[in-house]
Amino acid sequence: MESIIKSVEKKTKSEVFEQKVLENLFIDSNVFDVSVASNRGYTLILRNWIKEAYLNGSTVEEVARTIKNSSLPLKELSEGKPLHLNNLITQLPRTNVSTLLF
Repeated sequence: MESIIKSVEKKTKSEVFEQKVLENLFIDSNVFDVSVASNRGYTLILRNWIKEAYLNGSTVEEVARTIKNSSLPLKELSEGKPLHLNNLITQLPRTNVSTLLF
């Protein structure tokens, strides 16, 4: 029974990596966990992306820099607010659709 409890308490390497990335971004990992559990959506996608970056050999600094340079609303994320597509779209640069056509 004690070994089961210890194994549950142990974090995986990717979870430790995620925690270090979040610390680098000044985001409380417990707040992030609650946000993933309650909001899912883009927060869960971000968690999966961080895990994938870890599995691909990226460093904590590289992942944190990429997130910092993205259009993700880090303030809202650090407050545990859900990430919505509207939050992301409003922060993207405006593009004239006609310039996207050949």
